[in-house]
Amino acid sequence: MTSRRDLPITAILMLGVGGIVLTALASIYLLGLLVAIRNTTDLTTLRAERSLDGLTRAIRLHVAPAEAHARHAAGLVAGLDGDPGPDAIDRLHTTMALIPHLRHAGFLGVDGTYLRYGRSGRYELSTWTGDEGVARLFATMAPDADALWLDPAYLSSIRRTVIPVVVPVSRNGRLVGVTAAGVTLRELSRFVYDLAPEASGTAFILRGTSQVIAHPNLLGIPIENHIGPDRPLPDLAVLDDPILQAFADSESRAPWVIGAGQRANARFITSERGEDHILLWEELADYDSVPWMVGFHAPAGALEGANVWTRLIGAATVGLVLVALALAALFLLGRYIRRPVRELARLSLQVRDLDFSSAPTARASLVREFNEASDAFARMLEGLTLFATFVPRALVLRLMRSGTGVELSEQRVVTVMFTDIAGFTGMSERLSAGEVAGVLNRHFALLNHGIEHEGGTVDKYIGDSMMAFWGAPEDQDDHAARGCRAVRAIADAVRADNLERRERGDEALRLRIGVHSGPVIAGTIGAPGRVNYTLVGDTVNVANRIEQLGKDIAPEDDVVVLASGETIAAAGLDAPEVGAFDIRGRAGRITVFRLA
Repeated sequence: MTSRRDLPITAILMLGVGGIVLTALASIYLLGLLVAIRNTTDLTTLRAERSLDGLTRAIRLHVAPAEAHARHAAGLVAGLDGDPGPDAIDRLHTTMALIPHLRHAGFLGVDGTYLRYGRSGRYELSTWTGDEGVARLFATMAPDADALWLDPAYLSSIRRTVIPVVVPVSRNGRLVGVTAAGVTLRELSRFVYDLAPEASGTAFILRGTSQVIAHPNLLGIPIENHIGPDRPLPDLAVLDDPILQAFADSESRAPWVIGAGQRANARFITSERGEDHILLWEELADYDSVPWMVGFHAPAGALEGANVWTRLIGAATVGLVLVALALAALFLLGRYIRRPVRELARLSLQVRDLDFSSAPTARASLVREFNEASDAFARMLEGLTLFATFVPRALVLRLMRSGTGVELSEQRVVTVMFTDIAGFTGMSERLSAGEVAGVLNRHFALLNHGIEHEGGTVDKYIGDSMMAFWGAPEDQDDHAARGCRAVRAIADAVRADNLERRERGDEALRLRIGVHSGPVIAGTIGAPGRVNYTLVGDTVNVANRIEQLGKDIAPEDDVVVLASGETIAAAGLDAPEVGAFDIRGRAGRITVFRLA
């Protein structure tokens, strides 16, 4: 964004930097010491609070998906007539796939049933009868209770200790069991290892001051040798961390409170080598009957920063000698810097608009950093050009125009389309790999044209299948009508393409399409650093099931397009009714119409 008040770099360097230097030289001898002390104190406080806040916030976000999965599983199980069957377990595995660090979960029934499942897709059905801890839990838990985090528990079946959360499952006001999920100590330790707030810092989670929940050093020792049914957590003594051990052994643990009214506590600890360390922590009481001590320790210099006072005095002394030369150099430097900066700014605007093809590379400069920036920009263009082939560019542009943040998840009413090529597996066995790729690329190009023409979004490709939707991320009141127009256009395009294929002597493609409208959760789903904007909900499953009906309704037709009564009604269309069908995983029958 430009403004009439914008100034060129040359003027900013001359007026801004030159003026600051002159002003600093005039006042440095009077205010230097005070500024140095104040800046050092503020810098230490700011870094400590920022590091600790970021650490605790990240830990909360890391364990929250376990509770979310347990709640989802409780809702799913509560809606069943009995214990979870294979279909329900498949849905639980699907949800677990979205949480990479969640390894194990399960359902414990009041009747003694114990269903345990993991990320591998396998599940184990046994009984918990005889476990006094589970019996006490059922004796005290109300059917309408909220999610409850329990004390760390050792699971003999996996020889691991987990931080468990349980959610009650009730039917007709009666408790029938609980769903459970948890995070292992090793996973938490790996997470805090990646969260070290400073390059030389060590993050940790303790239970009290003597039991370890997470610490980077746990990754280097066999944890299973230090835990068991009677001792779910390892003792602090098993860690090679003299700073934490000195803190635990000290007679007085009175903290130094960082900043008035803040919750962060700190202690200065001197190591055996005589090095000063700062240990920062705060208590979390949300996940255990004993508060967690979450924090990190680092050498004092890592948080205190440089000696501001010495730096300011040195700068003032040198500035007295070089101020005249500096002002002249600033003028020349500003003119020289302006050209490559403006060039990079112009190229960045083209990249902002996702215009990778017409964006040239920046010209070479005598400044190494500008050349490195230009090289990095060129590599970024190569990566973005490749990236654009995997990410829906139209979706990204609509998100940018609508201002929709990547963290947004909201309920929407949309229209979902699923497609599938009947018999494609057999066809692909008769073709080479290159021929299969060519057939699919041409086929999906036909589908994409019809979808994008009606403002739709391609969600994903699954082999020879495709999922697309209308009504998100932008509001489209006529999403059902758009989807119906798109599938009819796709049907016409596929039939025309099949005529050409038959004239060439190629085998025609038989396409099935299912369309359904209803509520979904639309937003970003995935792990940190790798997310997709997608849909989650029963509407997606119903659209897929309707598509699969096509192989029974019109198995020999080139194209069969089926839509639910909800979509037909929302689009205001008059289409022939095929009949009412039972949809797997959904109660009640659904009326299906044929669009093409």
